Amino acid sequence: MTRIRTKTGSLAVARYQLNRAILENVLEDNYTEDDRDAALEFFGGCAFCGAIEASRNDHIVPVIDRGDFVRQNVVPACAKCDDSKGQKDFRSWMRGTTSKCSLRQRGFTDAQMEERIQRIEQWQAGYEPKTDEQIFGKNLSRYRPILEKMDNLIDEAQQLVNDVRSEGTK
Repeated sequence: MTRIRTKTGSLAVARYQLNRAILENVLEDNYTEDDRDAALEFFGGCAFCGAIEASRNDHIVPVIDRGDFVRQNVVPACAKCDDSKGQKDFRSWMRGTTSKCSLRQRGFTDAQMEERIQRIEQWQAGYEPKTDEQIFGKNLSRYRPILEKMDNLIDEAQQLVNDVRSEGTK
């Protein structure tokens, strides 16, 4: 029997989650039910594949890339598209061949993909994510050391894991 283990407990995920939590709490967040209704009407369902069942809200520019939770940066998505896209650039993901549920893998033609991409770009028109400098302003000098501390903690934790594993094999 093959042992299966998820990667959600990895140290890299811990760093990602803390950084994302910081960003989620400082980025703009004014997405409303009216915005959601307008997006559903505009896309007719999932912005990526067109599925009627689009119960999720997906950031076009991911939070980790400084994407705000605002009308121009959020689209309705089905679970299959949202889970498969993850933090990838939507254009690369839609056109890609390596993601199991990319539109190409699901049989969409180039013309269909480009039409959906153009529709998303039309929705997103004019939106630009902010830079760290714009987000944190005078507090940027506090944010960057936190990231460095996280990196150091990850390194220290990885060393602990390595030490425990090597001692356990003796």
